[in-house]
Amino acid sequence: MKSIYFVVMVAILIGAMKSESCAQKISTLEDFGSRVEKLWEVTIPIPPNPNHPSGLIYAPLKNGIAVLSVDGQTIYCYDYDGKLKWQAPGIQLNSSNGGLSSSADGEYLYLSYPLHEDAFTSAVYNAHGQLLWSATYDSSFEISPSGKYLIAIFDALDYSMPLTVVDLATGKTLWKLDIDFKNSYWQAAAGQNDKIAYYCGGALKFFELKNGKLLWEKPVEFDPRAEGSEVHVSSMGNVVAYDCYLSMSDDNRLRPDPKMVAYVFDENSNLVWNRNKPIIQGKSGGGRILGISNGGEYLAMTGSIGLTLFDLTNKKELWTIFEGGLHSITKFSKDMLTFYPRISPVSTKLITLKKDGSIDNQYALEQFIDFRYEQQTNPPHLKASLFNPMPVVVKKMDSQFVLSSFSMKLETNK
Repeated sequence: MKSIYFVVMVAILIGAMKSESCAQKISTLEDFGSRVEKLWEVTIPIPPNPNHPSGLIYAPLKNGIAVLSVDGQTIYCYDYDGKLKWQAPGIQLNSSNGGLSSSADGEYLYLSYPLHEDAFTSAVYNAHGQLLWSATYDSSFEISPSGKYLIAIFDALDYSMPLTVVDLATGKTLWKLDIDFKNSYWQAAAGQNDKIAYYCGGALKFFELKNGKLLWEKPVEFDPRAEGSEVHVSSMGNVVAYDCYLSMSDDNRLRPDPKMVAYVFDENSNLVWNRNKPIIQGKSGGGRILGISNGGEYLAMTGSIGLTLFDLTNKKELWTIFEGGLHSITKFSKDMLTFYPRISPVSTKLITLKKDGSIDNQYALEQFIDFRYEQQTNPPHLKASLFNPMPVVVKKMDSQFVLSSFSMKLETNK
């Protein structure tokens, strides 16, 4: 039996290694040739920030690029010709760990600062640098995909912040859920259609973002350990997934048979797919859902031997590649999957997909590429759709940065 197990493991690893060996080592996006088009390039005279992976905290606006100074005291905005357009004082705090993000239409800028471990200041500016409002909460927020709302991020320190939805432009709290201290761990994720999935205490709920109206509720199995549950929503909001890696027993001891529990529902609460099975070392299928493609076609899962793509339409695993240092998925559509390898945070892995979901090609880019802002309107005449990749290359050059934005043409209808 040991020899059979060894042969099976070798076969699996060889297959994974062959898949991995297909990755093409390229230095820059320009190496794609005619498949990429440079939209703009801006030089930002800001020194590197040691607290950020790329060294630069920035967010694109409709009229330029907002950048946070290293000390966090000033916001600068440069136009797409690289000229300083305006500057505004940040919230005067003794912290350099601030974050910037912008709404999908580039009209609003969100600044977040930790005051201490259990208090965060949030501030919103318009695209001209005018401070619209600021307030202090128990956690920070993230902008909803539509760019209309701020959604509270779960406070992992003391579970004190409930799910709270705030109007981005005015700072008005629209609604929030009361904390159930018996089941105070929660997770939430929103879609482009302004609906939000929320998990807490063994139930998955779907709400309207604008008013908190409950659309449906489903019971789901949950891990006694709070940190074992996650919620994912496709960008279009048409698929909701709940994922739980069960590694603890009811009496809080390690299980001998860790297993994956996952549910996928459509936005009308119909069950699309579910899984409840042990995680077997050395086999594909994984134990965690990393994300859902923008249109809800695929799941990306990680397991003991690598990254697996699962076809939700045909209910089958399409492929598994060996990827031991997977960090986080940054872009996921029916055409492309990108992520940062943990072992090399300044590089980017990019996988293009064929029409049937099989791998078209793999690329290991030796540069940091930011895919967070693909919904942005960059210069006013250039609009990026939800499904077209709009990568921004962040390049350090001594005491300044060069930001380059590209449009990619993925010819994968094979």
